[in-house]
Amino acid sequence: MNINFTPFPKLTTERLELRRLTLADDNEIYFQRSDKSMNQFVDNKLCESIEEARAWIEMIEKNIVNNESIFWGVCIKGEEKIMGGFCFWNISVEEEKGEIGFGIFPAHQGKGFMNEVLQVALKYGFDVLAFKRIEGYTHHQNMASIRVMEKNGFRLKEEQPEDADPYVVYELLKPI
Repeated sequence: MNINFTPFPKLTTERLELRRLTLADDNEIYFQRSDKSMNQFVDNKLCESIEEARAWIEMIEKNIVNNESIFWGVCIKGEEKIMGGFCFWNISVEEEKGEIGFGIFPAHQGKGFMNEVLQVALKYGFDVLAFKRIEGYTHHQNMASIRVMEKNGFRLKEEQPEDADPYVVYELLKPI
C-alpha cells in the first residue's frame, strides 16, 4: 500500500474540486460540525465554537502530515468555499482497507455532487492508496448515504439484528 499524502492530492471532477482544508475554512467546518441536520446520523459531539472548528482542522492536518488519514474539502470548481467533505480514515495497512466518511451541506444535497466525489475518490483509494477494500459505516436510517454508496457499487457487508447497533457496514472490494 502507498499511504503517503505528500504532496497533497488535489482531485477534480467535471463540476468539483477536492482540496486541502485551511484555517480559512473554519466557518464552513463550524457549520458542517454543528448543523443538526448534517449530524443527525453521526455520533459526534456538535461543534460549539469557531475555535473548536479550527482545532478540528488542525487535527485533520496533523493526521494528513502523519499519513494517518486524509480529508478533502469539496468545492464547486472556481469557488473557494467548501460545501462538504470526504475522507479516508481508519486506514489499516495490514488489512489493505480504509473507511470513508462524507457529507454535503443541505443546500447542495440531491444534485449528484457526492456521487461525483465518490467516483474520483474511490479511484484514488484503489489505484493510488492500493486499498483492496473500502468500507462505509452509516446509520441504518441514513438512506441518502446508503443510496450513494450502493450507486457506487458498495454492498451491505453484514446484516444487523433488529436490537443491534443502528449502524450498518457497507463495503466495496477492489475491482479485478
